[in-house]
Amino acid sequence: MIKIPNHLKQKYFFVFIVAILALCFLITPRTSTASSKITGHYLKNSGQEIVLQLRIANPPPTSIIVLQRIPAGTGIKGSSPEYQKFKRNKGELKWLLRQPSAGQLNISLYLQKPVPAGSVSASVRYKDPRNGTLQTITIP
Repeated sequence: MIKIPNHLKQKYFFVFIVAILALCFLITPRTSTASSKITGHYLKNSGQEIVLQLRIANPPPTSIIVLQRIPAGTGIKGSSPEYQKFKRNKGELKWLLRQPSAGQLNISLYLQKPVPAGSVSASVRYKDPRNGTLQTITIP
């Protein structure tokens, strides 16, 4: 019988453990933990035209809810796309965007009177299509 010195036993044991860990890593299925992001910023945030630009990653969610806040009592001439709800006394408009495409989306709002910079903000809600979690972003 061949006698193996202890220092070699430790070395072979270490190599064995590393090989097992590498094998476990290689056979473990990979799932993406990255969320499908939506980001946004204002192209125009004062005056009589407010333009919110959203960037929608691929894959896009099935729907997006946008809540736009403006000074209470402000009148609206129109919007593109059309808003679904407007609470003038609260200064809140809401859009439900169904089946959005990945890429860039502009939401334009046309006001009866100009508003000052810093008086508008938005919240965007959607379910991440990769993991189903509800995401909310705030755009100041």
